[in-house]
Amino acid sequence: CVLASSSTPPLPPRAIALDATFGVVAICSPDYAASSGFLAALRAYASRHGLQTHLHEASLLPKRSIPLAYSKLPALVQAHAQSTATWLWWVDCDTAILEERRPLSDVLAAALTAAAESGDTANGVASDDGGRRWRPAIAAGTRAAATPELLIAYEPWGVDSRIEEPEEPSPKRSIHELVRKRRGAVAAAQARLGHPINTGSFFLRRGPWAEALLRRWWAACNETIRIGHRRAAPLWDQSALQRLPDFAPPPLGHTGPYHVGAGGAGVALPHAPFNEQLCASAASP
Repeated sequence: CVLASSSTPPLPPRAIALDATFGVVAICSPDYAASSGFLAALRAYASRHGLQTHLHEASLLPKRSIPLAYSKLPALVQAHAQSTATWLWWVDCDTAILEERRPLSDVLAAALTAAAESGDTANGVASDDGGRRWRPAIAAGTRAAATPELLIAYEPWGVDSRIEEPEEPSPKRSIHELVRKRRGAVAAAQARLGHPINTGSFFLRRGPWAEALLRRWWAACNETIRIGHRRAAPLWDQSALQRLPDFAPPPLGHTGPYHVGAGGAGVALPHAPFNEQLCASAASP
């Protein structure tokens, strides 16, 4: 994940971005090799731009066996309750800040401008698949005029290849059969799940909508932990989010902004200015 790549020209800021205040939320365990460098860079960036900080260096969960990524939700709930900022910026500890002089208000303005675009309505038409309803891209004159409650990114290349668990070889199944089945399962998952939403870096506007989302998201995380996170949620909190009916990701081939969340108040973006170079964790169709 990359915040504010130098290749992105600054866009005219909106009043909402200029007036915004920000709280940055992150967890980075010392077990992670890049933790000290990341936290030092993030603290320096926060100090330069006057950001409220909600930084943690250990899991907020009672069991060490639960992946650290699930601590994202209690950290966000805590920050939402304690912060006085208008926006919370969550950032994973593998994020690189390439333009430390660029304020978050400018990044937010660029994201709001991108979110207001009409999107790829040709590829974003509604269709049914397995009982799930795709939402179309933002249409001109609808929600685009309002300030989103959530700005998040989706992965442009397709579904993560780990979405389907491979079977173990057996005397009755050759490795070639399993490879063919694996490829078929991934292709089916790509068609069904589209472009996964990426939770490595996103903006959440503090308020009742955000509070309700965090409560529902945390409940989904608890459910995936209960039933076995490795199969139910191979991407941990990110998989849990997409289990919520209103966070079904954009259909495969979609390229523009996309409504997510209750009432379509969130917007998912490809190559978002706050998450420009998404890690290549997904299989390209």
